[in-house]
Amino acid sequence: MFTGLITHLGKISEIIETDKNDTYVGIDIKWNDDLNIGSSVCCNGVCLTVVNKKLNYFGVELSNETIKRTNFQYLKLNSIINLEKSLKIGDELGGHNVTGHIDGLAKLSKIIQIKSSYELWFEVREEIIKYLTEKGSVALNGISLTINKVEDNFFSVNIIKHTWNNTNLSSYQVGSFINLEVDIISRYVSRHIDNYIKR
Repeated sequence: MFTGLITHLGKISEIIETDKNDTYVGIDIKWNDDLNIGSSVCCNGVCLTVVNKKLNYFGVELSNETIKRTNFQYLKLNSIINLEKSLKIGDELGGHNVTGHIDGLAKLSKIIQIKSSYELWFEVREEIIKYLTEKGSVALNGISLTINKVEDNFFSVNIIKHTWNNTNLSSYQVGSFINLEVDIISRYVSRHIDNYIKR
């Protein structure tokens, strides 16, 4: 479990693909205090397991399913990714409950600068938009954000200067794909309502 508050940025330094094994990705970091083999790390919103660790570096493995469903399919060497270590009991929950399970990709459709903030508009599939509501929560590349508006298959969020400067959102352009996780509460409520209607 994660909070959606990005604590560090990492740089992809290795991508190793083979026919027999899952894709191995090496990530350069500037912290290594309590990261261990087997630890869960939220990488661009995806919950991944540390399988290798060195000073200022850790490695993870990506299954074909993970690559197919996330923007790891578009990332390259030197790409910057958002990182958050898993939540510990007693830690401050400053964002919202983020599981690290990606529901889909959001396509960046518009960037509007408003003073020192940025209004970002995204397009998503119809099966995703039903989970989104104004003033509800959403995780984009692992960042806990509040939804401003929802219109048809589009929604917007506001990115303050601190978030813009301390996450990888500033590196994306219109047309880029961002990992999206809907609010877990919205997901389960919608599921129960659907089952109730089908009775």
